[in-house]
Amino acid sequence: MADGEKINIVIVAGADFTFTKPWNDDNGNPINLTGSTINAQLRQFSEASDYFDFVCTNNGQGGEITIKMSKDVTKHIAWTSGVYDVFVTPSGGLRSKVFYGNAEIYHNVTKQYS
Repeated sequence: MADGEKINIVIVAGADFTFTKPWNDDNGNPINLTGSTINAQLRQFSEASDYFDFVCTNNGQGGEITIKMSKDVTKHIAWTSGVYDVFVTPSGGLRSKVFYGNAEIYHNVTKQYS
């Protein structure tokens, strides 16, 4: 999967967002992510200059990638749809797009008042 796997996500503006995905080799074994750098961004469209970074983590030898955005970040997403992708760069390795897709952004009807 050189281009990664397409996975569409839903983000609720003003709520915490977390998504975890295992990354496995062709035999179904977890890919060791120890020492890897993971980067992911959300944009309204791929060429947009404005973007939001995901906080990216992994569980090392378990091969799971987690992308997160706090409610303090998601509350600033004004659009209703966007695109995202997730890249992994192993230490000393080649950068790979692991997954990507469309993002639906839902906005709350009930607003929090302070």
